[in-house]
Amino acid sequence: MLAVFLTILKIIGITVLCIIAFVLLVVALVLFVPVRYKVSADRSKDADDFTADVNVSFLLHILSATVRYDKELYTSVRVFGIKLKIGNKAKKEEKTENVEEPPANNETDAARPEDYTIDWNEEDTTVKDDTTVKDDDFSDNDTKDDELFEKIERIIESFVSKFESLSEKYDRIKKDLRFWDRMINDSKNQNAVNVIKKQLIVLLRLIRPRRVKGFIHFGFEDPATCGKVLMYLSMIYPVLPRKLVFDPSFNDTDIYGNIVIKGRIFLIVIALCLIKLYFNKDVKRMIRLYKKHKNK
Repeated sequence: MLAVFLTILKIIGITVLCIIAFVLLVVALVLFVPVRYKVSADRSKDADDFTADVNVSFLLHILSATVRYDKELYTSVRVFGIKLKIGNKAKKEEKTENVEEPPANNETDAARPEDYTIDWNEEDTTVKDDTTVKDDDFSDNDTKDDELFEKIERIIESFVSKFESLSEKYDRIKKDLRFWDRMINDSKNQNAVNVIKKQLIVLLRLIRPRRVKGFIHFGFEDPATCGKVLMYLSMIYPVLPRKLVFDPSFNDTDIYGNIVIKGRIFLIVIALCLIKLYFNKDVKRMIRLYKKHKNK
């Protein structure tokens, strides 16, 4: 009896250890296997077509996602090479195109006899009443005008509602900017600001693109604007990769070229940065103040 009991405990222990090992393996894969990304964009000189692709893959393309823009936006997600169904604009357009149009109303043609002729010598009492004809004409015009005015009112109401929502968002953003401006310039928060800056610099260094190449031609109507852009580029030129070529022009105002960006992101780096920020007392104080500001 004791041997059976010990055997059951042994099986339960092995099962629990296998589950724990599996969970640790999954966590290790998520944290230490990089998420690879590739961004590419292209615009030709002679045409106005612009295409862009964003590809993200994880664990040897077991999980991958693609976002493509070519006059329209397309998205696709694949797991083990199997494409998941996601709502797409192209599919919606195909569905609308396949909808059958309702048959035309041919009641007037069916009601009219084939051998119908008008006898101009025959008296017509309906034509003599000029007032009824004019009233009907006016009523048709009135209904058309009413429909037009209703459409205009709906357009104005939608415009006003959108404008009000945008103004509310603008006011909210302006308040948040003022709040963060006071928080950053406050002497009590300088330690938290320095910690956040340090972690952001570390994060940007570790997740920056590993490969960038391309050719970008640009020009502006005002030569002074082109000169300012060159001045800003010269400030960051030592950091830019050598395979990224800029071609400024003071005559040609068109912008065209291509660019390819490749890199990888380790989630363990992001997790460590967030943990350091979360357990910092000064950062916690800033978060509490921001929550109070949002609840007002």
